[in-house]
Amino acid sequence: MPAAAQTTFFYTKGLIVHSKRRLLVKCAGKDLPNAFIVDVTPLDVGDSVLVRDIPVPAGVVMREPESVAVLGCVKAK
Repeated sequence: MPAAAQTTFFYTKGLIVHSKRRLLVKCAGKDLPNAFIVDVTPLDVGDSVLVRDIPVPAGVVMREPESVAVLGCVKAK
C-alpha cells in the first residue's frame, strides 16, 4: 500500500525523509485505502512518525511492526 509521498520543508530547516513508502495491511478489498494521510505539521527536526502513529480506517489492520519508522524530519543541509 503506497503511503502519500511529498517532500516538505519546515521553517526550522527540516526536511521530511520517507523511510517506508509502502505499508502492508490486512483488510477486505472494499476497505483497502488508496493512501494514508499523515499530518506532519507538528514535527520538528529529529522527530519521526511510527507505524503506530498512522490513523487506520475501520476494517484495516496494519501488518507492519508498530515501532517501525515511516518518515522522519531531518535537518536540511
